[in-house]
Amino acid sequence: MIKQNNVKNNLSSRAYQHIKTKILSGKLAHRSVISEESLAKEIGISRTPVREAIRRLSIEGILQQIPRYGTIIKELSLKDIIEINELREALEPYLIVKSIQNLTESETLLLNEMCEEINGFIEKLKESGSKFLDESDTRRFLAVDLAFHMILIKAANNQRIMDILINARSLVSLFGSMNEIDIAKLEDAYHRHLEIYNAVKEKDVMAAKAAMEKHLAASKQPAMEQYSKLVSYRTSQDNINNSISLKDIIKECGMDDLISESA
Repeated sequence: MIKQNNVKNNLSSRAYQHIKTKILSGKLAHRSVISEESLAKEIGISRTPVREAIRRLSIEGILQQIPRYGTIIKELSLKDIIEINELREALEPYLIVKSIQNLTESETLLLNEMCEEINGFIEKLKESGSKFLDESDTRRFLAVDLAFHMILIKAANNQRIMDILINARSLVSLFGSMNEIDIAKLEDAYHRHLEIYNAVKEKDVMAAKAAMEKHLAASKQPAMEQYSKLVSYRTSQDNINNSISLKDIIKECGMDDLISESA
């Protein structure tokens, strides 16, 4: 019985990680219905562990189960964005004070490499003349940003707080994957992460805490502005889609002349 439960839990965890990775990487489209059957086939397991994984992701606020409709990737509200930022502002500066003494030399070097990778995205945009990162580089940038913060969070050795922040950071990444990353955002991210890294490298607790507080405070307003733009864009797209659907219905009814008259 114990062995069966372990297998069941492992399959559920496997499904959980698979689905979460697909969501955060943008491979599962926003607002799309999550299919238990197709995911089970994709992973090569039964639907039961997939269902359990979906339930877990729903509890975490990443997915939303709608009766008689299905499960979709949850739409973040402005309240969600504000609450996540407030949570991070309360916890991450506190944790960096604890983590700064625990970071290994290799972890500290990794933080520097991540800063340089962000700078690499800046150089890439300058060389290409592109205005925004492409989809692949956007996902990579968000992964680097997430990893930078997770190294600092993990080093604090507080599992409960880490679990809370992993969930919050996952939602931030989900929101971030819907945004366009331009050179101004990259330069801001580079300088703020570099400031944190330099303080950590010198083991300057107060400077590291202040740099983290400044970084999180500066991220709040742009996140809310980006959310407003995203909502406006989706509303306009919904209006377009509704208009197209109405025309299709009119054509199906054999009343094409109604379209030409109203055009």
